[in-house]
Amino acid sequence: MPTSRPDFHSLLARTVARVWQTRSADAYAIHTHHIDLGFEPNRLQLVTRLKQDIYVPAIKAEIAAVETTPSLAEQLAARPFRGLPKYGSYVARCAFIHTLAFKDILRGLNAEELRYAILSPGTDVAFIDDARKRFATDSAYLDDKPGAPLRFLAEANLTQIVRRQETNTDRDEART
Repeated sequence: MPTSRPDFHSLLARTVARVWQTRSADAYAIHTHHIDLGFEPNRLQLVTRLKQDIYVPAIKAEIAAVETTPSLAEQLAARPFRGLPKYGSYVARCAFIHTLAFKDILRGLNAEELRYAILSPGTDVAFIDDARKRFATDSAYLDDKPGAPLRFLAEANLTQIVRRQETNTDRDEART
C-alpha cells in the first residue's frame, strides 16, 4: 500500500476532528479551507511527509502563524472580517492546498475556482472576493506575475518586498 494513502486519511481525520471541535457554523461539508495549517500535526504532515518545507516561511507569515505575530490571513479574519467566517484564512488555505499540485500547470486556482472551493450556505461570494483581493494585495508569497493563478511561491515576491520597504522607509531619510 502506498504511504500517501495513510497520510491522506490521517490528514482527513484530523481535519474532521478540528471542524467538529471548533463547531464551524459554515461547515456543511469538509472543504480544503478546513485543513487548519495552524494545527501543528497538519502543518508538519504537509511540510515534512510531502516534502514541502520550502513553504514554511509562507505558511508562518501568511497562512497560520506559529509565533505570536498573527499571519496575514489571521489579520484579515480579525479586522475586516471580524465576526464572520474566517475568509482570509479560507483564501490562504485554499490557495496553499492548490499550490501543492504536482504539475506546475495545475498549481493554484483562479477567482471562480476559489469561490467554488469556499462557497457554502454559511458564506458570501462578495466576502470571498473581497478577502481574495485583500490577501493578494498584501501577500508577499503569492505569485504576482500577470495572469498567474492564486498560488504560493517558496520565496517572497519582489513586488511586495519593494512595497514593504517603501512603507517602512521614512520619506525624509529616503530624500537624504
